Formats: sequence, structure tokens, C-alpha cells
Amino acid sequence: MNIDYKLLEKLVNCISPSGSEEIVRELIKEETKAFADEAYVDTLGNLIVHKKGKGKKVMLAAHMDEIGMMVTSIDDKGYIKICSLGWNNPISLAGGRAAFANGTEGVIHWNRSLENHGNLTFEDLFIDIGTTCKEDTERKIDIGDVCILKSDFYENEKFVIGRNFDDRIGCYLLIEMLKQNIKTELDVYYAFTVQEEVGCRGGKIAAFNIAPDVGIAVDVVSTGDYPIEKGYSKDLPVKLGSGPSVRIKDGKIISDKNLNEAIINIAKKNNIKYQVDILLNAGTDAASMQQTGSGAASTCINIPTRYIHSPNEMISKRDIDETLKLLCAFLEEYNN
Repeated sequence: MNIDYKLLEKLVNCISPSGSEEIVRELIKEETKAFADEAYVDTLGNLIVHKKGKGKKVMLAAHMDEIGMMVTSIDDKGYIKICSLGWNNPISLAGGRAAFANGTEGVIHWNRSLENHGNLTFEDLFIDIGTTCKEDTERKIDIGDVCILKSDFYENEKFVIGRNFDDRIGCYLLIEMLKQNIKTELDVYYAFTVQEEVGCRGGKIAAFNIAPDVGIAVDVVSTGDYPIEKGYSKDLPVKLGSGPSVRIKDGKIISDKNLNEAIINIAKKNNIKYQVDILLNAGTDAASMQQTGSGAASTCINIPTRYIHSPNEMISKRDIDETLKLLCAFLEEYNN
């Protein structure tokens, strides 16, 4: 399938951390408006794009938010203190550049000498935007403003690198599915959700309002194919370039067995490469759909991603293509 990497880059470049998804939501609205039977933004800020059908109600969820930071205070010298929005590794932030939606940028640094940077916490971090007093900083930045760790989008012939493929790649795939004009009897809701990184909040509200029969989160999963001594991704059999991964279990869900079987059978029938994954912790909007209202048969189709929640996440172009094929084939062929 033809992958529009320029659109993916635009999505990645939107500064939209949890609770401030407006910028990326407007881009997605513009990209999808010509393909929707109806579209609306709910009270929490989820964008719901509906393609009407007479069959089962299917909710596909990809979260718009990315991890980020929020300004908590500004000291007398103009330095900015921050808290985390979602799970940030302070080591990944230290020495990087913070970017605010209003165009202001600054250096993220630490406030004490550290012999072991493994002990770095958010309490040690501050942002320097090049001002000399509190008043100068307050002319540009307010308490409660949000920012992200800036990095550049990059691609070569096999891979792409960006700061927030978790989960702008899921958003991209849902947009492309809408553009494919898939022939299906299913009643499909494309849910671009908010605040997933801080507790899967948007997915719960969207699932309550939609009340789907089937729920699939389109998200990312860590890989076990790079050097790592310990951690939950160390023993994961997931590899870049080996196709999308179907979630069996994570910290919040045991996926629906029949739904997973149907997805895997569709992948086999269409010669689409796939993998499976089990996580001992973490979770996605799949759990929100499974556990809201009367519940839905739910699972997660994941794009293998190295270095999740870092400024430079990496995914395979082949996996993007295979995931899009699988998602489209599912809507065309699923009839359980």
C-alpha cells in the first residue's frame, strides 16, 4: 500500500501532549472530513469519525496524545520547574530541548551534581528559556503550559524515527483506512482518543458513548531485538520488520480469544506477516473498550517500536505497510 510519510511527519510534528491534543486533532479532522459519514468531538476531546454500516459496531481506537511536561512553577531567576505528563524517563530528557506550542524553546537541565545519572528524577530537572528573571519568563510561559521534548523526524529506505510514534502511527493508520474506502458491512467508529498516556481516559468516554460490540486499539509495542539487560521488553519475541503484533495479554486486559483468532486467521489467509505479544504491565485503550458499559470483545493490534517513550522512537516501514493491510482486511472479512 502507498504510505504517505509526509502526512506521518506532520502528525509527529504536532505538539499535543496529554490534555492538549487540539493541534493534532485539527490536523486529523482536516484529513478525514471528506471520508466521514459523521464526525464529532465529544466532551473530553476525543474525535470520533463514523463510517455507517448495518453490521456489528466496531470501535478502532488510536490515541492522539503524546507524553510531555507541564509547567508547575517559575523561580525568581526565570527557571521553569516541570512535572511529567505520562511516563517520561528523566535521563532521556536531560540535556534535551523543550518545545512549547507558542514557539518558545529551552534547554532541559538538572540542578545538582550527579555521580550516577540513574538517580535523576523530575525534581532535579528545570527548563532554561534564556531569560534572566521571573517576569521575563512569565511574558512567554504560564503555569500550566505544556511542552514536549523536541526531536526531528527522519526516514531512510527501511525505517522512520520520530518522538511520538506512540501513538501518532496509530492515528496515521486510522486516517489511511478511512481513505481506502473499505467495503464492509460493519458499523465502524474511528476513535482518535485523548489522555491515553495518563490513564486511558479518553478511550473510556468514547467507548461509553459508542458502546461497541468489538474494540481494537491500534497502538505500539516494545521490541526485544536490541541490546537490553533487563526490563519488560528484554524477553519480548517482537521484532522490527516482522509485521504487526496481536496482543494476548497486558497489565490491563486479557484479549478476547475469538477476536484474536479471527485476526490471525485473516492475516494467514492474506499472507500478512504477524507476531503476538504478552506484556506483564502497561495497557492501552483496548482495556477501556473491554471494560466500559456492557463491555466489548477487545484486543490490540500493535506496531513494533524500538525505544518507546524516548525522543527517537523507531519503526519499520514494512511493519507500517503490513499493519495497514491487516486492518483493512479485518474490516473487509470479519463477520463473527
